[in-house]
Amino acid sequence: GGKQIGNGIGNQGIGRNVIRNGDFRINQRQGSTYSDGVMNLDGWYSGTGSAGTRTIQQMSTNQFPGYYYRRTMTSTPTLVASSFEWIASQQFEGNFLTHLNLGASNDTGRVTLSFWVRSSITGTSSVLLGVKNTSGTWYYSFKQFSISTANTWEYKTITFIVGTSNTCPTPPIDNTFAAGIWFVGCIGSNYQGVSQDVFSTTVLAGTSSNTNFCVNGATFDIARVQLEA
Repeated sequence: GGKQIGNGIGNQGIGRNVIRNGDFRINQRQGSTYSDGVMNLDGWYSGTGSAGTRTIQQMSTNQFPGYYYRRTMTSTPTLVASSFEWIASQQFEGNFLTHLNLGASNDTGRVTLSFWVRSSITGTSSVLLGVKNTSGTWYYSFKQFSISTANTWEYKTITFIVGTSNTCPTPPIDNTFAAGIWFVGCIGSNYQGVSQDVFSTTVLAGTSSNTNFCVNGATFDIARVQLEA
């Protein structure tokens, strides 16, 4: 399903939120820092197809938001057409997706991703939503969001249209990974599209207006992630 898109862990199907460990409280691997391309906090994965180095950490504070996920760049990559970075990603088993109405026969299908974000860099980021059809082919759609103020927590809600008119498939209802989300840090031209809310078998994760958040010393924090109908 696309270059280094995979390697997530399925959710536990508890409640309406399909995200597992969306408050980043669980860190059973007990790493103080994690590097590229590995499972890190429970249920979460970071992947990269760009140069440069970065670390992932579980952070916490006695104030809002409690636990959170931090990506810190430790060098600046040279971005080329094939470059990408998924700051944080997670995939979900088909058994827990029926209430999301993915692949609805009309445009009544909606899923909303909500989260808090804080970055040392302002600009435009995006989130990629992937859905697998019953034949095993993945389709992807993206939505952009803006970060207005540096080093300040901002609340975001992103609603994806997941009806058949947008070519969103109906996922298999089984124990295989059938959908996923990817928070985008930076993308080269190979991953840049034009239209949001359109599903394609090509991994298009943003536009040319996406900001490069892969700069040495830059931090990107995510907290309290929910994905629900």
